[in-house]
Amino acid sequence: MAASINRDSPPVPYYSPVRIGTPKTDEDSLSEKEEVETFNLNSEKPTERELETLCTGLKNNTLINLFLSYVSNPIEFFEEIIPSLEANRSLQKISLEIMNLSGIPLEKMLYAIRSKPIKILIIQNCQLQERDILLIAETLPHLPNLVELDLSHNKISTQLISLCQTIPQCKALSTLNLSRCFIQDSHILSFAKVLESLPSLTSVDLSGNNILRLHSAFARTIEKNPKITDFKINTRGICPIFQCEHRADKIALRKISKALQKNRSLSSFHSNNIAILLNIPERFDYWGWQGFNSCL
Repeated sequence: MAASINRDSPPVPYYSPVRIGTPKTDEDSLSEKEEVETFNLNSEKPTERELETLCTGLKNNTLINLFLSYVSNPIEFFEEIIPSLEANRSLQKISLEIMNLSGIPLEKMLYAIRSKPIKILIIQNCQLQERDILLIAETLPHLPNLVELDLSHNKISTQLISLCQTIPQCKALSTLNLSRCFIQDSHILSFAKVLESLPSLTSVDLSGNNILRLHSAFARTIEKNPKITDFKINTRGICPIFQCEHRADKIALRKISKALQKNRSLSSFHSNNIAILLNIPERFDYWGWQGFNSCL
């Protein structure tokens, strides 16, 4: 989950490249640049040295993990690194958090990483708009090695349908985090079918969305994905508490409870629906009471 921001004071700059091996001397700056495996930048304005180190790591194909957050001018920043990013063939993880990545910066970055061996793509709390989600959806088929996708804390809303059209092509995807993305009930049926088509899926997080009712489609997701070990889903409204005012909710309750009984690989099921929590198998008791207490 993205860290909270203290608006009263600027973020403290943080720069910590992790190197493979240890340079013989502190003066051997060239060796340091060539050996960078992980680049972690947490500052509003990168220094020239930081940009040079990052670009060198990308060009030399030694950089594997890239973590960026709080960049105040993403357009200027990505203008500097895009040529090096396009030339890179080693990057496996990209984590972009807490910045305004919407528009040109995101478009250029996504185009640069196409057909790269990216395994983990995190774009969290980056003020994405609907057009940005469409660009991400168009990029997913070009990331065949993707195992984790985190778009949490962004306004996905109606563009979830675009993701539904391309996520099934990510056959290696095991972790999907769409928490706090303004997802609504009308999107759930098609999205649940997408989850069924992911053979490697182990973790799904849909918490914090605008889902008002229970959906029996989630029961099929749990049944059809035997590898799922972690499933998070919150519902809002009157129906989650003891009484279910809609027939569909009662049917969904029975189906989901039955699916939880059948799926032996599922080790944690998070829900704020007390009715479900009182009908889940014994191995979920811990999560059940945790969820129950959070609703009191």
